Amino acid sequence: MKKLIFVYSPNGVGRCPTCGLLHRRLPNSAWLEPKWCRQINPFTLTPEIQRLVESNFLHTIRGYLSCSLVNYVIFSHGFHGPRRQILDGLMATLADADY
Repeated sequence: MKKLIFVYSPNGVGRCPTCGLLHRRLPNSAWLEPKWCRQINPFTLTPEIQRLVESNFLHTIRGYLSCSLVNYVIFSHGFHGPRRQILDGLMATLADADY
């Protein structure tokens, strides 16, 4: 069964280095760095942008979970501001996924 690993913490505590280490040590792993899904200039978290970011996360995570060559999906996410809402929505939407 696929493993979905969430690394969830405040900013500045080493989330990215931790995920990078996991990614290098876990064979057949994929690492979704959330910054990849919100490269918008300027980035303003409006309701429309929040839906877009959530959609990007969901699409990418589901893609990795459906890939036969990926056993581990690593996702790092902060919990300040509206990020908690994004994570809660993402987890609810992924409830039907096989992981």
